[in-house]
Amino acid sequence: MRGDLPLVSIITPAHNAEKFIAKTLKSVEGQDYQNLEHIVLDDGSTDNTSSILKQYQKNYNLRWFSKRNEGQTVTVNKGFDMAQGDLVIWLNADDVLFNKQVTTSIVRKFESDPSIGVVYGHTAILDENSRIIKIQFSIPWFNLGTLRRAHFAPGIFYRRNVALKYKLDSTFNYAMDYEQTLKMCNDRIRFAFLNKILIGYRRHKATKSMSQRPFLNAETKRLRKKYGEKFGVSYYFSKCLDDSYLLFFKLCGIKTVVNLYMQPEASQLAFDVKFDSLPKLVLRQVLPYVS
Repeated sequence: MRGDLPLVSIITPAHNAEKFIAKTLKSVEGQDYQNLEHIVLDDGSTDNTSSILKQYQKNYNLRWFSKRNEGQTVTVNKGFDMAQGDLVIWLNADDVLFNKQVTTSIVRKFESDPSIGVVYGHTAILDENSRIIKIQFSIPWFNLGTLRRAHFAPGIFYRRNVALKYKLDSTFNYAMDYEQTLKMCNDRIRFAFLNKILIGYRRHKATKSMSQRPFLNAETKRLRKKYGEKFGVSYYFSKCLDDSYLLFFKLCGIKTVVNLYMQPEASQLAFDVKFDSLPKLVLRQVLPYVS
């Protein structure tokens, strides 16, 4: 550990995560940043999650705790309370830090301006086998109106005081991270864009966003109304503009995915990545439904 560098706390809630958590741990262990702590809270797992954690606990600054099952929201909030770092990363047990420089990049962004409260960037969408499906690009400019129309919580990072002030709301079962970002933005917490892929977000059948999408969509719509969205003509017009901007970024992103495909080692990825054919990878960047 390096005392002259800000401490970064990475919080990982884990429940029956044996299938993916080793990849998550490796992505943290492989970071080139020298002053971080990884806090994993085993939320009442009944599989081999704890055995895997034991295998990694001497490899790097990993602290893990087992507790009774209380759900993701309570577990993440407890992680925020336990974090000792100046900066906090919430990393789920089926996700990964994308490359070895993610933590360093985030620290540099925060240190560039003390007024920054949250940093966000792009997200790589992965399947169960760590195959890159597509890169989800974020819009560089940001305001409450933009957030009411689009959600990108998997790729955000906090100052510790912000994480503690804006804990997850346990009254939401599916969109608690979205509620958190809306609340922060509504209170004018400063969000800063980092033009890098930061998180590998895994989509699989067990994730809430896949298995319980109708309930997630209902909570999302309720939140948008709560924070002032009227769903009138202006909403749909602005949504079309957002989609146009994102299409532009998707087209620009073709270069990114081609480079990843041709030279994955040059990106110094923090996990073992897999690809389909290059044509299919490129098509997925532009078209929403390519299997």
